[in-house]
Amino acid sequence: LLEIFLTFGAPSILQSDNGREFLNVIIAELKTCWPELKLVTGRPRHPQSQDGQWD
Repeated sequence: LLEIFLTFGAPSILQSDNGREFLNVIIAELKTCWPELKLVTGRPRHPQSQDGQWD
């Protein structure tokens, strides 16, 4: 992640689906490097787009 952020710049918002693997030491380090970073957790706005189901 760090290499990508150094190449393209850090995002201002990261979104997570509350997965444990995402909420770890890396996020804490990113918050230290980029204090303006916001971490958004919760369900995506359009969950059907992730599992391929259509209404």
